[in-house]
Amino acid sequence: MNRVPKHEPSRFRIRHAVHISALFTGSPVPYDEREEKRFLNHFIKEVIALKKSCVLSLLLCLSLLLACFAGCGAQTAPDSAAPPVSASESEPETAAVPEEAPEAPEPDAEEASAAEASAEEAAAEPEEVLPEITYPLTDTPETLSMYCLACNFMGPLSSVSMEWDDFDCYKELEALTGVHIDFQAASFESYLTSFNIYIASGDLADLVISIGRRYVGGTSAALEDGVITELTPYLQEYAPDYYRMINGDDQLREAAYNREEQVLDFIAAYDTPGMKNGSIVRGDWLDQLHLEIQNFSDLYTYLSAAKNRFGAAVPVYMTKSSSEFSSAFGFKAYAVGNGDPCFYVVDGEIRTALNRPEYRDYLREMHKWYQEGLLYQDFATTSFDPHDNTLTQMIYNGQTAVWATQLEGLDDYEASSPDPNFISRPIPSITMDGGPDHTAAPEYVITDSDICVSTSCDNVPLAVSWMNYWYTEDGIRMYNYGPEGKAWHFEGDKVVLEDFVLNNDFGVDVSSFLRMYCPYGNFVGIYLRSRLTDYSSQLQLDAARIWSESVDGAYVIPTGVTVDAASNEELSAKAADLMTYADTCIPKFIMGDMDIETEWDSYIDALESMGIEDIIRIEQDAYDAYMG
Repeated sequence: MNRVPKHEPSRFRIRHAVHISALFTGSPVPYDEREEKRFLNHFIKEVIALKKSCVLSLLLCLSLLLACFAGCGAQTAPDSAAPPVSASESEPETAAVPEEAPEAPEPDAEEASAAEASAEEAAAEPEEVLPEITYPLTDTPETLSMYCLACNFMGPLSSVSMEWDDFDCYKELEALTGVHIDFQAASFESYLTSFNIYIASGDLADLVISIGRRYVGGTSAALEDGVITELTPYLQEYAPDYYRMINGDDQLREAAYNREEQVLDFIAAYDTPGMKNGSIVRGDWLDQLHLEIQNFSDLYTYLSAAKNRFGAAVPVYMTKSSSEFSSAFGFKAYAVGNGDPCFYVVDGEIRTALNRPEYRDYLREMHKWYQEGLLYQDFATTSFDPHDNTLTQMIYNGQTAVWATQLEGLDDYEASSPDPNFISRPIPSITMDGGPDHTAAPEYVITDSDICVSTSCDNVPLAVSWMNYWYTEDGIRMYNYGPEGKAWHFEGDKVVLEDFVLNNDFGVDVSSFLRMYCPYGNFVGIYLRSRLTDYSSQLQLDAARIWSESVDGAYVIPTGVTVDAASNEELSAKAADLMTYADTCIPKFIMGDMDIETEWDSYIDALESMGIEDIIRIEQDAYDAYMG
């Protein structure tokens, strides 16, 4: 018999895993100092109960205000700090006032009455009690389908062939929940080229990934078009842990709710802000040049030497996206073929690179690099494919001088290169003056791998409850390490990885190897950035610090900015046409088939005739409405 998930009063109240100092300061914490000796149980227990804090702060402020109004005398301060008080405990005592303080004036009777009423109302407000999901979720076995990318490993693990059904974590979760997941996995190429065709078919899986990134107009448009289901009515009862997470942090709430206060998808987040992606160069070449790369000029000097002195045939392996190192010119990178105008904001003004003079400067410089042989000569016909090993082999063999990568697998380059002198060295995000990159922000909320419940799903409560598991204590651990007893075990409350993981037959770093045991990075969940700190190399720690410290996100549009459905229709139609035109011109400007000096003005005229100012205005209105 089919039934909705059962629940009972919550015993464990998880809020989003956020580092305390990052929550209050808003600044990223250096990677190698982030909770190195704290593991998941301690981490979950010490998260911030934001709602309780807000209530306490209100009560304390009101109590202090009443004390001042009443001209209360001083109380002797205790010698030591009092223990923390929870919101469920008795109302805090009136704050002490120094004995020599002058007597406060008598308050207006009406104001005092209002303040007292507010204090009583706040004190009387009960803490929200949410249910706890219990397992199994059904009395009889059930199946949910999920449209997703196929499982593919890269680098030294590229020889491993696995399907998502082969993963122990999904087998264990099926045994726990009673729900089997039918993975409708698409290849990377099929996903890029056929996603819209798949959506238009109407025959959708129950759960669909990346609607927010791939659907024109995002999740709000998908809801308007009847593609996905609104989740808001289901969350408190069927996904209490996810509900607590997105409401326990301002940034997460901003990302999870649209302008209509609707939750339309499940999103992923890191426990602390930081960067896992960045650029790497040949440190051994830098040492011979006695050079340190801090700005765009340093980078150009290095790349020229890489080609002319060290024999790198393709110093920069650029693909047709044509956006490498655009951060140096102060705009958000526009990626050819990606279907996104890539808006950013400078001093309250919405911009897109496509019609900016600084974009012209960038294309002019890339044309110079192309002529000098610093760029891959076939970039215009080369698509990015994360599973293609062409670039990897070029790196190993010294044919490429700079490349983008991530922390996982960072040590593999030195280990796999036939050059015994090979040294990998991280460099900061490149700007002209060596200052912070305003166009990128430390990663915290991850919205480009969201999961939505489609309107084809006939058991939404079951789908929502299954997704909720990944935001529970056990789910967070499963997401980051895989099931207990496989790749790791407990020693007290500490997660200890097995020796076959630490000294694996593939010779890869721990994080890469664990990809075969957990869904980390492939689906939504809570990314514990410090999960492998004890096993990270110094290179990984240095890279995380350098990449994180070089970005500040000053030009990044808040995730809460959304365009209403009516305006989005106009934006999508005009943006599609003008981007198609721009995508044909940009590679030509770089290669010289179009003259950046004589044909730029006609390019701008064409964009204006297609409505570029209109799409900027629409995004500007949405931004102004959000900020207002």
